[in-house]
Amino acid sequence: MPSLKKESASQENLDHNLGRVREALNQSSKFKDNTLSVYFSDHGDYMGNHGAINRKENPHEQSVRVPAIFHWPNHIPATTSQDGLFGLADMLPTTLGLLGLNIPPHIQGHDFSPALRGEPFTPPDAQLIEMSGNPRWSYDFLDWRGLVTQRYKYAFYETGHEVLFDLESDPLEQTNLAKSSPKLREQMQQRLLDLLAETREPYFDVLIQHGVQPEGNVVDVSGQSRGPLSPHWDDLIQNSQDT
Repeated sequence: MPSLKKESASQENLDHNLGRVREALNQSSKFKDNTLSVYFSDHGDYMGNHGAINRKENPHEQSVRVPAIFHWPNHIPATTSQDGLFGLADMLPTTLGLLGLNIPPHIQGHDFSPALRGEPFTPPDAQLIEMSGNPRWSYDFLDWRGLVTQRYKYAFYETGHEVLFDLESDPLEQTNLAKSSPKLREQMQQRLLDLLAETREPYFDVLIQHGVQPEGNVVDVSGQSRGPLSPHWDDLIQNSQDT
């Protein structure tokens, strides 16, 4: 388990420095009430969950769930957290929407600015999540594409492995339903293919629809130990031999 003292110190450091930024803005009449502040993160960290630490490259909530806090006096009313699947791709169109600027048609993501202003808004029913360009320190660092809805999460690894979680009944993502719920898996896979087409994905749809298992042994030349989360190429070969 990670050190609670270390985690507390990190939170205290973050709070302190955010306070310094706000104090600097409040001391300027030009910026005090005329600055849009956004706090967000690009990814999370397992922090000991699922037996992993200092890792982030898999589709579990600890890795892909990020904060997003918008603050703009006299423009964004103070409120509690918003419902809706907000992702990092939505950051640019939402910021442009808040500022009243045109959103280019080629920009991906959704404009959540109506929701932040308290206006009627229908959020997307799914959010694309992905790991692209994973560092190949060892061959358990894998690329994948996935999606999350209000209830389910599905991801397809480049190896052909699939994970499917019911976030409502299994919020800790302990039970992979990919094999036991084939109909749901097919529905989620098709929704993922639709999202990939919408975002002009260049190749992962080919892996999903036409990928084949490797033949022969897969050799790991990295010398690194196997991580606790990612599936492995040699699992596919073993499964093929078992069947």
